Amino acid sequence: MKVTICSSSRDSIDPYYGSVARGVSSYLARNEFDLILGGSFVSMMGVCYDEFKKHNRDIYAYTTSKYSDELEGQEYTDCKICEDTFELKKNLFNDSDVVVILPGGPGTLSEALSFIEEKRSNDMDKLLIIYDENNYYDKLISILDDFVKEKFADSSIYDYFKVTHNKEEFVIALGGLYDKRRNM
Repeated sequence: MKVTICSSSRDSIDPYYGSVARGVSSYLARNEFDLILGGSFVSMMGVCYDEFKKHNRDIYAYTTSKYSDELEGQEYTDCKICEDTFELKKNLFNDSDVVVILPGGPGTLSEALSFIEEKRSNDMDKLLIIYDENNYYDKLISILDDFVKEKFADSSIYDYFKVTHNKEEFVIALGGLYDKRRNM
């Protein structure tokens, strides 16, 4: 199975978030997931890359033409160079079996909302997990609550993703995938 992990690629963030990325990535790699990476090899994304590489998993690097030079010197199974972030998001989403949203900035938020909307608009059966470490995404959830309260969305919006706050909840959220894999 392939997992897209969305998170920060900024070096200036608190190293704590790198440990979050390491824990999630290590668990996924040990459980035979392959990584679809948004083409960055630094910060949290670099930690994810390192963990999957350490566990000898396949890594697929996707990026935009603007950042394609960042792929040089990196090891990966295959890559896709996209014209823009719209195409990038489409490929990250469509080519994965699972999407995990870790703490991140504007790009990560854009991916999270795009993927929620893609699932909602197209009735896609893809697991989307928002890993809400230290309640990082409380404001996002609050905005979604406001959408429902003001009737810009209905409560079914919450059906398109799962929120986890720690590794135990994350493992439980992934549990249904293993049942599907056994039945394949």
